[in-house]
Amino acid sequence: MKTQIYITGIRAIPTEIKEHQAFSSTLVDNLYDFRHLLKSDASEKIIVVYVPFLEMKHFDLYTSIQKAVKNTQTIFVVSELSNTMKVRLKGNKNFIILWKTEEQSLLSNITRYLEGKEFNLRCDRRENLPTSALIGPSMLPSGHSSSFKPILAGSIENVSMQGSCVQVKAPFYKPKEFVDITFRDKDGDFKSLQGQVRWIAWDAKKEVQDVGIQFISSK
Repeated sequence: MKTQIYITGIRAIPTEIKEHQAFSSTLVDNLYDFRHLLKSDASEKIIVVYVPFLEMKHFDLYTSIQKAVKNTQTIFVVSELSNTMKVRLKGNKNFIILWKTEEQSLLSNITRYLEGKEFNLRCDRRENLPTSALIGPSMLPSGHSSSFKPILAGSIENVSMQGSCVQVKAPFYKPKEFVDITFRDKDGDFKSLQGQVRWIAWDAKKEVQDVGIQFISSK
């Protein structure tokens, strides 16, 4: 049975979702039409809602839908979140939240949900920076590593004021280790940041490691 994907808030269904063999996708013009479209059957149902600003009316509407229709999951793609809504969402694991700057990863996040993997809310919007970076062991006093770590060339997948995801082609780094990141900003100046590895993800097929880093300081 195919997973039912319902999308609202955009003009067209993303191509990679529309052409996916395991999905049956539907574009919904009015977000309030979901009550009539969804059926309580055994199929997995995913609602993708694009909204500039997530409001309480959205929160309440989709909370009631998920309670009324079994096997239903809502993914919000948002441009902004108020501090009040961030607190509300952190205490409520019923929804998956993606920032608008992360919408290119919608398919991978749907797949991740269907595989039963856990999601955590990113409190800060991620900005896409198609730029290269160098990542190496930190010179901070507490920045020891469990073994030798070379300086690796990588790419910055996204960045916020609080942290970044850097992709490298070797599984060297582990959570809690300290690192230095050096990159060239949009003005052409070299910047260096110190951070701590918070999470890692190794893709055996592509042979790349995503390294989630929380910034500590700049040098």
